[in-house]
Amino acid sequence: MESWKALNLSILLGIASLASRPCTLLASPLFPAVRASSSMNGRYLVIVEQTFKGTSSMAVGRVPHNTYLVLRSEPFTNSRDRLQSTASFWSDFGWQISPTGNASEGIFLPLITNDGLTVVLVRAEGPMKFGNQDVMLIYRKQSNTARLVRSVPLSDIWTHEEIEANAVLGDSGATPMWYTGGSFEFSPDDRLLLYHSRWNDTIAVNLADGLTTIKRK
Repeated sequence: MESWKALNLSILLGIASLASRPCTLLASPLFPAVRASSSMNGRYLVIVEQTFKGTSSMAVGRVPHNTYLVLRSEPFTNSRDRLQSTASFWSDFGWQISPTGNASEGIFLPLITNDGLTVVLVRAEGPMKFGNQDVMLIYRKQSNTARLVRSVPLSDIWTHEEIEANAVLGDSGATPMWYTGGSFEFSPDDRLLLYHSRWNDTIAVNLADGLTTIKRK
């Protein structure tokens, strides 16, 4: 009996010792709140506007709905209107993107072509092993509206073997983005989006139809 009491006392003292030790919690930094992106030539700008359901955007678990407004650098065609200044002025270019469904939520980084006619929304998310994960949404200016050309799935960018080896079952917040280690650029004629992957493969995305062509290293 005495030995049983001694054992219980030893366990309690061990628990108390662990509880009294300082604990360091590690957390990944929050993703940057990106609000704008410009074309390579600096003539066009995509503004990210967020709205929330309800009255507060600070409530825990609130998911924003994003709208992407395209602006163009104002050249002031009429010289009498021009303000001589080093400042940059932007005007409405006549179209915006209002994604619907699953595309209306989550975090996307907008890329815009030098002609201002195409916007590619790149999903900022780790690669998922299961499900049809759309990693890019291609939108094209059509009059004053946006036409969804295609949603590009991860399986069009990565091979089955790359997904099996690198994708995860759930994003813990520390998982690298699917595009990490790669780079993006538009072709000079704005017809293609070229993605150079972490494995040195080049994926050409045709902006007219969203279809991909892969050139392996």
